[in-house]
Amino acid sequence: AFVALPTSAARAAKDCFTDCSQNCARNAPGSLAYCKDTCADYCAQPDRRDGLSGSVSADAGETGFASAYDYANRITGRLN
Repeated sequence: AFVALPTSAARAAKDCFTDCSQNCARNAPGSLAYCKDTCADYCAQPDRRDGLSGSVSADAGETGFASAYDYANRITGRLN
């Protein structure tokens, strides 16, 4: 049986700064400077295990669609 492997783009780790910035903006709207500084510090950590770009593993990464979906804003119609 033939098993199709994901393309390199599908296997690529999500960018740490982008993911962090999106999550921060969702949780602290209007705090661009805070998010930028906090995410830069977070993503620079050499021992992260979140599975994002630059991490050493994905042992402590978020899983499932609920971890990246902002239900409250979808329900109220606010799209950040």
